[in-house]
Amino acid sequence: MGNETMNELFTLENRIRCEILSFSGIMGIYADDLKGHVIRIHPEEEYETASTIKSFILADLYSQVHEGKKSLDDMLVYDKSNFINGSGILRDMVLGLQLTAKNMAVLMITLSDNIATNILIDYLGLEHINDTIQKLGLAGTRLHRKLGIDGWDKLGTTTPEDYGKLFAMLARRELVSPEASDDMLEIFKKQKYNSTLSMF
Repeated sequence: MGNETMNELFTLENRIRCEILSFSGIMGIYADDLKGHVIRIHPEEEYETASTIKSFILADLYSQVHEGKKSLDDMLVYDKSNFINGSGILRDMVLGLQLTAKNMAVLMITLSDNIATNILIDYLGLEHINDTIQKLGLAGTRLHRKLGIDGWDKLGTTTPEDYGKLFAMLARRELVSPEASDDMLEIFKKQKYNSTLSMF
């Protein structure tokens, strides 16, 4: 790492720390430029995930497909037990609609569809999702339950470091397999909610 790069990284981290000092809440940061430069500020602080847990669910789907346990072409049914208000489009569709696991995953990520998320949690198994998260070395992350009437409250917990590492693996094509990483990345590129930085 050259002196110029080190100075730039040091300056950026100092600027971030100054911003944090003026922030009244709790903030953690994990930033990896994929070139060996990582900024860590309270990286192991635990936060509620809200919908960001859906990224880890996607990773488990592709992990189970890679292991031959599931198929992206498996047909999943939207029934009354899956209904939940909130983001997404399935709530406006007819009960009994069948979509492939891949299409459910696309809805979960691109539109943050809550119903598709619950269908995938049932399909994959909550504990299996958590087992995959642990196998990926993301010890600070856990999916606690399906989405309920109270929305994302207590849905899951994660850390800046775990979330950053997940996407670093994805960018390096190391998440499950190079082919799976490419496929997941294409889904993320279609994300529709990308014009704002919300509280999460």
